[in-house]
Amino acid sequence: MSAFKELENGKAGKSLAMFQFQNFQGMYPSALVLNKGRTFSVLSSPGSIEETRILKNNAREVSLLVLGNNNLVSHLAYLTEWNISPTAGRNWEIIPSYNQEPKDVPADFLAFVPPNTRIIENHWLSRGRVVLFDKQEREAITVHRNGKLEVDRKGKNLIYRDRPEILAQANGLINESIQQKTMHRNPEKALELIGKAVELPVQNPYLRSALLYLKGDCETGLGRYEAGKKSLEEALQYFPRNNDAMQRLLEIIFFEQGPLPAIETMERSYSQSRNFFGLANVGMRLFLGHLHLAAGQMEKAREYFEKIYQENYPYARNPLSGILEMFKGNYAQAYRYLHQGEAQPPAFFIVREYRLLLARSMILARTDLGRARWILEDLAKYSLRQGHMTEVSLCFLLAREGKLAEARERIGPAFEKLKKMAAGDFETRIWFWYDAFIYARTMELLGNPREARKGYRACLDANPHTALAAEARKILAGR
Repeated sequence: MSAFKELENGKAGKSLAMFQFQNFQGMYPSALVLNKGRTFSVLSSPGSIEETRILKNNAREVSLLVLGNNNLVSHLAYLTEWNISPTAGRNWEIIPSYNQEPKDVPADFLAFVPPNTRIIENHWLSRGRVVLFDKQEREAITVHRNGKLEVDRKGKNLIYRDRPEILAQANGLINESIQQKTMHRNPEKALELIGKAVELPVQNPYLRSALLYLKGDCETGLGRYEAGKKSLEEALQYFPRNNDAMQRLLEIIFFEQGPLPAIETMERSYSQSRNFFGLANVGMRLFLGHLHLAAGQMEKAREYFEKIYQENYPYARNPLSGILEMFKGNYAQAYRYLHQGEAQPPAFFIVREYRLLLARSMILARTDLGRARWILEDLAKYSLRQGHMTEVSLCFLLAREGKLAEARERIGPAFEKLKKMAAGDFETRIWFWYDAFIYARTMELLGNPREARKGYRACLDANPHTALAAEARKILAGR
């Protein structure tokens, strides 16, 4: 969806028209779109755009101050100066893009600050500073163009100084690391790059916390839980409200000990957290609901899901109900929920995530398998986040169609990749029971009963409480 915005510039008396665009796809769900002179300009943001102020607006240059949220970097807020030349022809900026070679293209200013802030004083052009207000902690934060950061906390003025070239290097390494992790599927390289960023002498406590979170996230994704815990706990020392670090620590408990210890720890130690997945208390309920599904506590999961769609997101009823019914074994009902939900806004789900749920329900309900295959092929090709969770299902559909050689060639590497990802990815681990069962079914179609048994056992190990696990248990008992 998009909205037309007209920004006023009080001093010059000139307004600036632009579109603010929001979608439900991928990692960059918001954008500012400006068409001025011969230039079509886009600022692509990894989160919502909260405030936009005009700094300059004339025939030679346009400059905007933008405050937004960054879903990729610990769900922090960011403040950036966006400079546009009306004669450039095309301008596309991606946050947190920060050019590391200013001799070629002037690098726009970028600073990370706590979430839930707003601009209260704008002296950017006259004094090179902006004053923000942290609405949760109720403290003023002054951001300076030269990299200085001041925090007024309980009568004390805390000062942090970072050289602009150091900030540029840190932001560049963040970009490279995220690209290696998501686009190139190279977690080792991602960890190496973010490790270099952590070694930089960054003082901004919010950015330093985010760097340590990103390092711990990579370490956890590789199954290095002890190193991940150390980095994540250090991230919380710099910024105790780093909810992404809290969530990742709970995920490590889930990976190592199971869902019940994770639930107990969350209720005991992290009950003050209200922003998991960047969704405030909805994220906490979503996280707890999935942990209860993993523990076989279906009614408890239902309670959390019901609170979400009754109190916050009415359109989440169909997808959340569909998820619950798949765990319980009511596959036709799960498909009906998810199919009905296609005609509604996807609530907090991105579209590709929703379509993966729909394809799973189609396979389990044995309905519209042609469309299920089309959805999975599309996700495998275009989704950086869900692609690895499509391959086993695609191999199953290939085997059903009699394309045994192709299925046989692809199924082994696909399942090994899933097992590797499940060691450190919450969504992959939560749904691994499904993929393990589908792997077993595929191996039966390929005439490999030994591997089929491995799949059924993996289904039981992943979550012994699902309806598919009960079916796997019967199959194994009969052999």
